[in-house]
Amino acid sequence: MSELNMVNLWVLLIMISTVPPRIAESLEVAVLGSGVAGSTAARLLADAGVRVTVFECGRGLGGRTSTRTSREGGRYVFDHGAQYISGPKTEPFGKALADWRTAGFVREWDGRFADAVAGPAPGGAAFVPVSPEKSHLVGYPAMNSISSPKTE
Repeated sequence: MSELNMVNLWVLLIMISTVPPRIAESLEVAVLGSGVAGSTAARLLADAGVRVTVFECGRGLGGRTSTRTSREGGRYVFDHGAQYISGPKTEPFGKALADWRTAGFVREWDGRFADAVAGPAPGGAAFVPVSPEKSHLVGYPAMNSISSPKTE
């Protein structure tokens, strides 16, 4: 989620928290997109009593954290878009990640990671292992798990 979206979400939270419940319950809001920002905005509004409809142009929820299932009877499930979430750059997003971890929607991705760097031969590449201290978080059981619970 971009810094701008996080700021917009905090502004939304402050604004909606100042609206009397009887007014909030009379509002109807359309949220465009079910990515992390859209689904979080929808959840904040719904928790405040606003009637919310989320519109998503993709086949499923998640935006850039989407998960797809193959047409072959759901035999294959794969994430596309964001492969993982690295360490948070802002305190509010860090808190959100901590909350998602506690709720079980985010887990550490245990794997071997490397960066591709230009190799000595023209067009060649070399792989340099990434420091194990670098965080690689993923949605659980699928990447769109980060967005899905917020839109229910």
